[in-house]
Amino acid sequence: MLSGERRIEQAIRIDAPPERVWAYLTDATRLARWWGRAQADPRPGGLLRVAMDGGPEP
Repeated sequence: MLSGERRIEQAIRIDAPPERVWAYLTDATRLARWWGRAQADPRPGGLLRVAMDGGPEP
């Protein structure tokens, strides 16, 4: 980790097939429905940006 860099890690178990989870993690529209605002470019060197402030309240 670089000096001054912050990192948060979390492990969760999702009751869904891996293919469905991957579909949500690699599609910005689906990811936004799950977490809030999102941008996704699922390729090596691509971008994944998620703002977890816009999703539904628990």
